[in-house]
Amino acid sequence: MQDGLRGRIRSTWRRLRRLERREVRSFRAWLEHTNNLIHLSALLFVPLLMAAVTFLSGQVRQLSFLLFPPLAAGAYTLFHDPDGQFASPRRFVGGLTFGAVAGLAALNVAAALQGTAANALQVTPGSAALAVLITGAGTWALDLEEPAAFSTALLVLVTRTDRLTYVLSVATSSLLVAGVFLLWRERFFERRARYLYASTRGDDRVLVPVRGTHPEETAHLGARIAAAHEGAKVVLLGLIDPGEAATADGSSGDHAEGSGEESVAALGGDDGPTPSPDGGNPPDHVTVEPSAETAAEQLATAASAMDLESRAAEIEASYDVPTEVLVAESTPESPGTAIIQAAHDTSCDLIVTPYEPDDDRLAPHVRELFGSDTDTLVHRCADPDAPDTTAWRDVLVPVRQAGDVAHKMIDFAIRLAGDRGRISVCHCVGSERDRPDAERMLGDLAETANGAVETRVARGEIVDFLTSAAPSYDLIIIGSSADRSAASRFISRPTFERVDELDCDFAILDRNFKL
Repeated sequence: MQDGLRGRIRSTWRRLRRLERREVRSFRAWLEHTNNLIHLSALLFVPLLMAAVTFLSGQVRQLSFLLFPPLAAGAYTLFHDPDGQFASPRRFVGGLTFGAVAGLAALNVAAALQGTAANALQVTPGSAALAVLITGAGTWALDLEEPAAFSTALLVLVTRTDRLTYVLSVATSSLLVAGVFLLWRERFFERRARYLYASTRGDDRVLVPVRGTHPEETAHLGARIAAAHEGAKVVLLGLIDPGEAATADGSSGDHAEGSGEESVAALGGDDGPTPSPDGGNPPDHVTVEPSAETAAEQLATAASAMDLESRAAEIEASYDVPTEVLVAESTPESPGTAIIQAAHDTSCDLIVTPYEPDDDRLAPHVRELFGSDTDTLVHRCADPDAPDTTAWRDVLVPVRQAGDVAHKMIDFAIRLAGDRGRISVCHCVGSERDRPDAERMLGDLAETANGAVETRVARGEIVDFLTSAAPSYDLIIIGSSADRSAASRFISRPTFERVDELDCDFAILDRNFKL
């Protein structure tokens, strides 16, 4: 009973750990959307900063609570758009302080013109208008335009504390907020790819199933991706069907007597016929037939291994990346299962497999790889006979939205193109109203890329754009749309299923890696 209880506890603990890892991965993938990270930072830092200023105002009675509205509005503007026009600590501190000074000056000028005391609590229309006028003109001339500056200019007119102290408190508080923002932006936000983007790390151990119509080009693609990182390796996987090997050996045995004995000798040799239990030699057919199936499997394995070894030597010489070979058994109905198991056995975190269609869809085993727990890149070679088909210097990456898939596709593009290549990240919009948001999204993606990336926003249908742009590129990398629901994929088929023939290589990335 105690053993059963322990087993249930361990099982529950493992399920909780899997749930925890899944939730952590989902949260990290959510944070890879720059817009989500910005909103989360604003919701975290602005309340904390206001709490700090409130604490200080409680300790120093001279600080006015009226400085909170412009300070909170300005702080949210900073964190909400850290790369925008108003995301400047100089503009933030200078604008708020100048607004307070302008309000104080307007109050004194209005009091002198109207013959009233400058410290009167009554606010006149003239002083309010003059405060806004001086603030607008001064911040424009000094390039300190800040929306919250008009708030400090008007609030200084109604504060009950000493107005000069109010001006100093605005300057001090704005310096505190600007300092925290500057530290956050330079130490964290601009380095967010290093701290948060798990999608740009890993994929250094690449498994390449050698199959399909262009295995050599796909193997070179996987090797180039792996070679970009130190400590990488490539595993070339050969799949053999024991049933086909045995059938082939049986058919060849009908034409050559003793071929089974020769096969056994070729795989390791045999000093002579195996003696029978009574000490004599059995008939010839007894010696050959029991080992025929095993010999066929061994011959097929040896032939596949020799082919893989030659390919591995070529890859090591070309990319200086360690390359291993592996031969596994598989049936025509289950190559996907064998590939996934091989990836687990060799600790590979990326599968690069050739494109294999089934009518107008992907082959079943490729769809099975898309449902695995390992990243999968499906490569379709446009023209294997064309010269220099393993040089992908110009790479186009269409993205639907920011996220871990987009970051991973850009990372692969940079690895493949190298320092002298050209990487273009594009997004298609339906109207010009969507262009600013698209440019901002692409800018966020390009900013975190570990290389030079150009951005393109095209108006039109994505399939038409890819068809027209393909001749200018060597490779197009697109996502598998795995994050879309089944209903969404039914209404609008994934882009890779709608693209027929392109005048360049085509790759489909399915992001599956689990933390």
